[in-house]
Amino acid sequence: MTLNPAKYFEASQKLDFGHVGISKEEIIDFATQFDPIYFHLDEEAAKSSMLGGLAASGFHTCALTHRMVSDAYLSRFELLQPPKYGDCKWLLPVRPADTLGGCSTIVDTLPSEDWPGAVIVQIRHEVSNQKQEKVALLDAEYILGTKKGSAASE
Repeated sequence: MTLNPAKYFEASQKLDFGHVGISKEEIIDFATQFDPIYFHLDEEAAKSSMLGGLAASGFHTCALTHRMVSDAYLSRFELLQPPKYGDCKWLLPVRPADTLGGCSTIVDTLPSEDWPGAVIVQIRHEVSNQKQEKVALLDAEYILGTKKGSAASE
């Protein structure tokens, strides 16, 4: 059965997006490719940095968040144009062996003028570690429709 985004998302609704672990090797691999700053690459050198130790790139945290959100609910809908990411705040370092998780709060929903039947969904993703400390906040906007090839909607 297919979901209708206009009926699925409501303002103030909270959606859990699960959990994902992160390893030292993943932190270094991501940084090597996309954010080669020493405190994401070198455990010893990172100790004297502003982060006080090896930490994941903020972009890595955002990418993991997008993956969790996609797996939890976003992939159930047709994404009709690229997401818009707004304010992003990295609050605490993400360390090797951390487990990230959190929830999305629906800030607002609006009917799309460009896509009949689609909904503009404004969301704030709150990401926490295994100690329930908030490590990041990410504001996003998605234009979502019913997934293509669907016969019915609820």
